[in-house]
Amino acid sequence: MGLNATDLFKKKPFRHSERFWAAYFALFLLQESQSVQPRDLPVYSCDAKGHLTKRETLPVSRLAYENVIADGKLTGEPFGLKDWPNEILNLQIDVVVLKPEQKVVHFIEVKTVGADVRRNFLRYPIVCCTVRKAHWESNLYYLLSHGHETQTDWPLLAEGNQGILLWEDIFQFVEETPLGKMLAVVEGLSCYATAPELCNCQRT
Repeated sequence: MGLNATDLFKKKPFRHSERFWAAYFALFLLQESQSVQPRDLPVYSCDAKGHLTKRETLPVSRLAYENVIADGKLTGEPFGLKDWPNEILNLQIDVVVLKPEQKVVHFIEVKTVGADVRRNFLRYPIVCCTVRKAHWESNLYYLLSHGHETQTDWPLLAEGNQGILLWEDIFQFVEETPLGKMLAVVEGLSCYATAPELCNCQRT
């Protein structure tokens, strides 16, 4: 049986925090965007048991430093909003991709190990709804492993019909790039990028 990204996140002697991995993902977005042929990221939905179905893709082309924010405090300023609901005041979202010229924003919550989805689950719909009132298209994604350790998260994600990005796809994309090699995984990064066994999808 192949390993998955959660097996890498749990490697000893210590674990990197989710802030590290959020920054890593932000750098991946910039790197992939600058490649000769940027590849879109597969987006999945899941059922209550964590079985995945590919439903769309997330384009990552034409991104620059000003488009990608990692671990930033969310405010209404980028969206031209003076009023910001108290329920989401001081909320920090792991990665935000802003496309002002298209009035599109992608909010991405990063999950590795040790933290479940439930923590801010009810606050993110408020964020998306608020931004849409300013006539922006907003999308919410959860970036996690198909081996995600908190099994009770899958029913939540299924009920909310949330878009899911997989760390295994990210590791597959970066394996032969400087960003992948900097992880210096002795077994090889592809070892932790196996596709889920139960998945109604084909990898790109």
